[in-house]
Amino acid sequence: MLLSLFVNSVKAQTTPLDLTTVGGSVTMGYSDIAASPAPSWITIVSLPAIDTKDGKCGTATATFAMKSTVSFTFYLTKCDQMIITGNIATGRGLTYSINGGTNVALAGTSACTDYIVPVNSEGNCTIKVSGASSSNAAYTSFFNFTYAPKIVPTISLSSGSNTQTVYQTQTIKTIVYQYGGNAISASIAWTGTASSSTAPDGVTVTTDTTAKTVTISGALSTLGSYGYSITSTDGTNTTTPLTGTLNTKNNYKV
Repeated sequence: MLLSLFVNSVKAQTTPLDLTTVGGSVTMGYSDIAASPAPSWITIVSLPAIDTKDGKCGTATATFAMKSTVSFTFYLTKCDQMIITGNIATGRGLTYSINGGTNVALAGTSACTDYIVPVNSEGNCTIKVSGASSSNAAYTSFFNFTYAPKIVPTISLSSGSNTQTVYQTQTIKTIVYQYGGNAISASIAWTGTASSSTAPDGVTVTTDTTAKTVTISGALSTLGSYGYSITSTDGTNTTTPLTGTLNTKNNYKV
């Protein structure tokens, strides 16, 4: 029995699916993707579906006949990998790209196969899948997306203002940063000083490895503008830097 569905519209707006909201995994078969309306995180172009005894894998009730004129674009947040399950004949195949990158080919094996596609995204990502041939269909049963929550290093401003302007020798308001997650250390890099590891004259940086805090305190004794960036690390991964600036002004009006 031949089932066909033709959708030739492009969504004006999509909402990426955060896999953490669905338990870290979602599997999409024909009935899931061809639902009306289609899921808001999937864009479909010209989709036919064929119910075929020989082409189905596992619990599939129908297969996607993927040709080069057919494509799915999936919009996700925090995705480790995509697994495509299909019974694709030798000489046929699929292509996929991630975030508009180079197309990667997946060749048929003439047996039900799980094609594992590494995504490794902690942010929004776009995955496009299409058939490789304009004439020969690649019969595909399921698209599965998985994500396992990660413990990563974090850092945040706990108290104080990261940008301050004070008179020369005036004490700054104490600034405290908190690092956490699996971070094992934090460090500050300075600009406007003798070296990136040197704080401005009169300023002290104190790290409490038990409380996992970094405290900036003291009084700026030299006129100038001093920028800094602070990060934490787990030894492999480093956070995006948080930045700040300490400025001094002359005590006397001219």
